[in-house]
Amino acid sequence: MDDDIDSEPAAGGSARSPWTKPRALVAMLAVGLLATVGIVVHATPDGPAIGGTTASEGSGDLPVPLPATIKRAAPQASDYVLVSVFRGEAFLSTSDDLVRVVVGVRRPGLGTVTSVETLPDGGGAVVGTEATLRAE
Repeated sequence: MDDDIDSEPAAGGSARSPWTKPRALVAMLAVGLLATVGIVVHATPDGPAIGGTTASEGSGDLPVPLPATIKRAAPQASDYVLVSVFRGEAFLSTSDDLVRVVVGVRRPGLGTVTSVETLPDGGGAVVGTEATLRAE
């Protein structure tokens, strides 16, 4: 292996690094790849196809899938479950939501909350203008 690399240049030549040829090869491949990509991008009128798909003629923009939103009906008083009451605030639960309420808050099905009470037996009550919830 040491025979391949001369420490002194041969007569009339110059010393070359063993990495000169691979570097030149990589550089030529990179230039060729960039030239090919440039030709493809400029030759395609609508730009390159992404993912191998193309839009059909006259279809315009492709639709973008969006998450479906489901509009649920406003909860009724019977949909709420009184979870916790502590120091003038309460946590109410529905099938898909957990809500903190205090006096003055307006909730569908309850109206405006007028009082949040802790009962002596350990339960609680949330009184609204439209309904009252009690937990015992």
